[in-house]
Amino acid sequence: MHRRNGLPSVFLRAEEVAERFDIAARAAIASQGGFEIEPVRLCHALLDRARREGANLHWPVDVTGLHPDDSGIVLEMADGRSCRAENVILATGYERASLFLPPAFGLHSTFAIATPPGGAPLWRERAMIWEASDPYLYVRTDRIGRIIAGGEDIESADEAVRNALLGSKAGAIAAKLETLLGARPITIDRKWAATFGASPDGLPAIGPVATMPNVWMAAGFGGNGIAFASLAAQMLERELGGEPDPDRDCFSPYRFD
Repeated sequence: MHRRNGLPSVFLRAEEVAERFDIAARAAIASQGGFEIEPVRLCHALLDRARREGANLHWPVDVTGLHPDDSGIVLEMADGRSCRAENVILATGYERASLFLPPAFGLHSTFAIATPPGGAPLWRERAMIWEASDPYLYVRTDRIGRIIAGGEDIESADEAVRNALLGSKAGAIAAKLETLLGARPITIDRKWAATFGASPDGLPAIGPVATMPNVWMAAGFGGNGIAFASLAAQMLERELGGEPDPDRDCFSPYRFD
């Protein structure tokens, strides 16, 4: 399926994985073309490019209401000002778009650890590793030689609940990482938890809002925000140009109704 859709991939048997990457033997799909980014720098660069291409950026702005009229949408601001747009795209990441996003989309928590700098990688090819299991484990390195690993998600975004589990979840991630690396000891230098958006099928909410004309949604639920942001941009560009996207039903915000 990977190869049919243009993703260069090869299936490796368990012994091939152990020999090639020097990790615990398990079958795997090895894919090319993965990359790491610094999200803050990327975001600033994209905004700067949009501005150079003619976009106007305004912040801080608190939009408190949307009102349709004959020429589009009136956006009402908290300070009493307003502006009018032909179309509005709600692109708020995993923050729920009030009144618009169905309850099937929820918020979960995930956990991560980082080792002290200078020791990574402890496997070959600096491969990014994602374990296809539940709970999953993902592993990568950074430019100063840390190992960053995470997973152990829970179906709650309650900060108190999440923080109370941080120690045990960090220990579970470290133990799984040691197993993956053949019991090589792992030192935890940093541990943290964060909220992410989830949906029943792991896909985001992209498409027109059902309850208000000229309003569109690009809600990054599903845990793959960077890929889904690019996908949403392509889909909505097509839709706003009058060309229905062939995959629109797969990402409809109302597909679970």
